[in-house]
Amino acid sequence: MKYRLLIAEDEEIDRIALHLLLSNEFPELEILDDADNGIEFVKIAEK
Repeated sequence: MKYRLLIAEDEEIDRIALHLLLSNEFPELEILDDADNGIEFVKIAEK
């Protein structure tokens, strides 16, 4: 089963680290996108 994920984190370095860590540790994850605030996250999630 493939899981899909959106990352929401306001610190860019933390977003990058999360993306790298999660994609390396959990190859079954499909990281769709990332957002730097809640409003952007909701806009991405609604697509």
